[in-house]
Amino acid sequence: KVLATATNYLPYEGMVNFIPNEGPYVIIGDLTLTDKSLPFVNNHPNNLPEFGKTMTVTPQIINIGNQNASNVRINVSSEDEYITLNNPILTVTTLPSHDTLANSPTFTFSVKNVVPANHNAVIKMEIIFNNDTLRQSKSVKLYAPQLSIISLVIDDTETGNGNNKADYGETINCNFTISNTGNMPIVGG
Repeated sequence: KVLATATNYLPYEGMVNFIPNEGPYVIIGDLTLTDKSLPFVNNHPNNLPEFGKTMTVTPQIINIGNQNASNVRINVSSEDEYITLNNPILTVTTLPSHDTLANSPTFTFSVKNVVPANHNAVIKMEIIFNNDTLRQSKSVKLYAPQLSIISLVIDDTETGNGNNKADYGETINCNFTISNTGNMPIVGG
């Protein structure tokens, strides 16, 4: 751990990762997400992990060590209730030192039909290479609309007594004002 302090500032406490000066050291960089499932924006995939979609994930696999990594295996898992992982084992024969794999293997995950907007799904990766094991986690923000009823007005002026209350025997109209506080628009509604 590292602790940094200064006068009139809040202290900063964080973890420092040390990389061995010999041997391979494989890490996961960015995750690239692509989709081929609906809904599309203007008939094109938008590559956002939205409710009901299946996403293809291409991890950036990097050997920052000074020796080649061999028999690289990445076990992908998640305990998140809003995604389901598919084909979660990735293998790479050899990854040269100080190199990024050009054609990384992929895995997929399916997003549940009902998810909270802005939920961060955590994906865990166990990276095994040259008899070493490292663990990394990545989070992926999920997208969904989130509706909130702002107001409800009862209208009984045409078939009731006009007091804006639902009384026995009246036919009423309910007028809702709804707001979408989620991170994706509502389509077709």
